[in-house]
Amino acid sequence: MTDVLQTGSAGADGATQERLGMYRTGLEAFQHAPWLGWGWANLGNAAAELNPAVFAAEAGTAFMYHNDVVNFAVAGGIVGIACLVVLLLAPVVGAMASLRESWFRIRLYCCLILSTGYAIFGLTDSTLGYDAPTTLYAFLTAMVLGAFREPATPSGGDRAARP
Repeated sequence: MTDVLQTGSAGADGATQERLGMYRTGLEAFQHAPWLGWGWANLGNAAAELNPAVFAAEAGTAFMYHNDVVNFAVAGGIVGIACLVVLLLAPVVGAMASLRESWFRIRLYCCLILSTGYAIFGLTDSTLGYDAPTTLYAFLTAMVLGAFREPATPSGGDRAARP
C-alpha cells in the first residue's frame, strides 16, 4: 500500500495497475472539462481520447472508472462532484429534518451507515450511477425515513378515532 501511494505504481499487480491507470486517465479527463464534464455517455470516449494506448477499445462503450468520485467528475465535472455529495448527504439531511421522537437516533444511525457505506464502496467500484445499487440506495433511504417512526395516534376529531 505504501509503495503504491509513494510511487503511483503497483509493480506486478496487474489489477491494481489497471485501476491506477483508470484513475489517472479520469483525473486527466476531469482537468480537460472541469466544470460540466464530458457527459455520462462519453466516459469511454474520454478514456479512449486521453489514453488511447490502453483504452482505445472503450470509445463508444458503457465504460466506468471503477470509482464514483472519478465517474461523477468525468461525467459532470465540478457540478457532478457536487451532485454526488448531495446524493450521499441526502439520507442524513432527511434524518436530521425528521421529528425528534424515540426513533430519531435509529433513523439517523441507519442513514449515516447507508451514506458512509455507499461513499466507501464507491471508492473501488461504481455504486451510485449504476442502476441496481442506486435503486437500492433510494429504496433503503425511503424505508429508513418512512418506516422507523412512532405510530400515528388519531386526534379526537379524526374519523379514524371513532368506532
